[in-house]
Amino acid sequence: KGIFLESLENNAPVHAKGLLQSTGGDVTIFAQGDVYLNRISTARNLHIKTTGKVFFCNKSIVGGTVHINAEGGVEIRGKGDILAHGPIRFA
Repeated sequence: KGIFLESLENNAPVHAKGLLQSTGGDVTIFAQGDVYLNRISTARNLHIKTTGKVFFCNKSIVGGTVHINAEGGVEIRGKGDILAHGPIRFA
């Protein structure tokens, strides 16, 4: 029901150019490089852990909490936005 993306290659970026939508589970992303997200819609939680940077390029809607652990930081570009029903946590 949820979406799980994992990139094991060092410094390999993850590009989600379309909509990542989960109607019943969490969206979880583990990466060893930058993460580029266009649109996310999840009824539950968003978890991101990466050694790189996370880029939000469009609106992300999260029904639960947002947990982002990005060693390179987080950048919200252009029309990017994060709307969450629960808390947004950055580590």
